[in-house]
Amino acid sequence: MSFRIERTESVQAAIRRIATEQIDKAIAEIDSDDLDRHETVHQIRKRCKKLRALVRLVRPVFPDYGEVNGFYRDAAREVSDLRDAQAVIETFDDLIARFDSVVDAERFASIRAGLVSRRERIDADDERIDRLIAAFRDQMAIGRNAITTWKLRADDGGAVAGGTRKTYRRACKAMGNAAAEPTTAAFHEWRKRVKYHWYHARLLTRCWPKLIEPWSKEVKKLSDQLGDEHDLAVLHGLLLEDPERFSDEETLQALFGLIERRRAELRAKAFRLGRFVLFEPPDHMKRRIRSYVDSWRSSADELGAPAPVDVEN
Repeated sequence: MSFRIERTESVQAAIRRIATEQIDKAIAEIDSDDLDRHETVHQIRKRCKKLRALVRLVRPVFPDYGEVNGFYRDAAREVSDLRDAQAVIETFDDLIARFDSVVDAERFASIRAGLVSRRERIDADDERIDRLIAAFRDQMAIGRNAITTWKLRADDGGAVAGGTRKTYRRACKAMGNAAAEPTTAAFHEWRKRVKYHWYHARLLTRCWPKLIEPWSKEVKKLSDQLGDEHDLAVLHGLLLEDPERFSDEETLQALFGLIERRRAELRAKAFRLGRFVLFEPPDHMKRRIRSYVDSWRSSADELGAPAPVDVEN
């Protein structure tokens, strides 16, 4: 099926079903010969983010939330450095492509070579990487077996409304904090909260596709803008840790100028969009979501056209 709660299933059944599907996909991605290691790690980390978003949706009515959330947080953390080594190269390439009309890419070739060398050093430890991925697979199998024990204290619109409100409220608060004190940490926090809100919108899309699908797309756009800003911050911080390894000071300062310019653009865009998608009082959001879900599950007629076939996994 898909990363959506379906009308014909209880909330508890939906949470169990979606979690099982995400774990099965993670295991299949680990076992696949079609993905290289970096793609595999990217995919399995994404599965953990979805699983954590899923249990956050029902957090107020899920007694085991803390344990389950921590389980998947820790599992993803174990393989995070494997993905990060490739991600900073992709961020560097995107940045240079963005300014290709005003900069000579060859000027920064030594920096890219240093990033590639760093990734290759990490990749060279085949035994460690294989061990980490195998351990992750074992953790997923353990997590899958535990899903049958998950029980919720409610099964109506209230089962998802409280978790939606909490995540949305945190996203609103994080935006305010980033506006008041625009630090890297503040924007990183805002990014995380918006991403969870996007996942929640996706999970609830079926209850009113005509309204929630467009909303979800705008929240994703905001999440992507904040994600790109965060990736640039990570690249900047990595280069500062050991600058001599990458290039001379003049070249690094020129790249840092591009990074700051692009980060400023992304922050400005994020605030403009954030004021549109994070405008509603959280309590109102909670009542609205509860009403949508309860009406959808009790009505004989669909609200709006059926949602499109889910092509994302």
